[in-house]
Order: sequence, then C-alpha cells, then structure tokens
Amino acid sequence: MDKGGARQNGAAEERRFLLDRIPDEDPDLRSGRSYADRVLDAWADMRWSTRSLIESRPSEGRLLFLALLSDVIFFLSRALSLVVAPPEEIGARLPDHVGFGLVLAFLVRTSFFYVAAAAAVIVSRPFGGRGSWYETRCAVFWAAFVSAPVEALGAAVTGVAVWAGAAEGWLAETPYFLGPIAFGFFLSAGVAEAQGFRYTYRVMAVTALLVVGLAAGALLLAGMQGA
Repeated sequence: MDKGGARQNGAAEERRFLLDRIPDEDPDLRSGRSYADRVLDAWADMRWSTRSLIESRPSEGRLLFLALLSDVIFFLSRALSLVVAPPEEIGARLPDHVGFGLVLAFLVRTSFFYVAAAAAVIVSRPFGGRGSWYETRCAVFWAAFVSAPVEALGAAVTGVAVWAGAAEGWLAETPYFLGPIAFGFFLSAGVAEAQGFRYTYRVMAVTALLVVGLAAGALLLAGMQGA
C-alpha cells in the first residue's frame, strides 16, 4: 500500500515538473499590456502595430480569438442598429434578420478572413509581396479586431440619433458604412506591412478596385437571375 502510494506521489511530482518546464509563450500574457492599449496603438500607427503583432508570433488560437471577439462586437452592433432603427423593408421579419446576422457574424465573417488573407497573398505575389499566409492572417485578423470598436461607435451613433429623434436618413445607416470603411483602411495598412509594400495607399486602391468589382459582379448576377 505504501509502495503504491509512493508511486502515485512520484507520478504526480513528475507531472508537476513537466508542467513547470512548459514555457509561457503567450505574448499577451507576458507583455502585460491590455488590448485597449494595443487598439489605440493600431489607430495611431496600424503598420507598426501589425508588425509588432507578427513579431510576437501569436498562435492560431490567439488569432481566432481576435476574430471571434470582433465577430461578437460586429453582431451586437448590427443587432442593436436593427432593433433601434429597423429598415422599413424588414418590418415583422426582424427576428429572422437577427438570426441570419448571428450566422453571418460567426460563420461567414470568420471564414471570410481566411479567404481574404489567402487572396491577399495571391494578389500580392505578382507585385513583389513577400509575406506568408500566416503573416497576412495576422494582418487581416488584427484589422478586424481593431476596426470592431468603430462598428460599436456606429451603433452608438444610431442609438443617439433615435433618442434625439433624428433617426431618419443617412444617420441611421451609419453603422452600415462606417465599420466597413474602417476595416478597409486597417486591412490595407496591415496587408501592406505584412507583404512588405512601402505605400499603403496603393494597397488601398487595389482593395477598393477589387471590392467595387466584386460588388458590380454580384449586382449583375442578381439582375440576371431576377430577369
């Protein structure tokens, strides 16, 4: 009985020593800086902030955490906007739209980040891009996270507009264009840094052309199906 207990104690002690030898490689835990500080850094200099994130070598789990947290903020912002100032065409179908927004935020949006990172690598290669898919994922996921507070700001503007009785017109639609514009700006700066491009505005111009082209193609396809 004593030998069995000694073996169990020895095994427990060995496991403890093994865990003690596992290094803590989580850069966010080791740095002691809050995400609020990091977001402010990104707003001041997105390229430097992106490079700092890439050099810290975050794990895929950490990147996915950033994406999902931005998804939560995105969903809450859009849901709040739909509730306080629902478009006329939605009407009684508001619960269905909120449910669709939940799927859009956590499944489609997160998958889009991976596709966008891969597309950025492919498009950048002919122009001299040198970043890997991992570095570009860091840039894309970080852009989504640092632009999420802008989505929340847009929802807050909508709430204030409704409270002030000025919910009609463009002010009620603020979240629908304020967030994407911020994401596009941060995305362009992050991808430019990840790929080693000198000028951010060139990446921004290519991004705008791609978005306009995809939107035009989607509208054309919708028109052909409706005809």
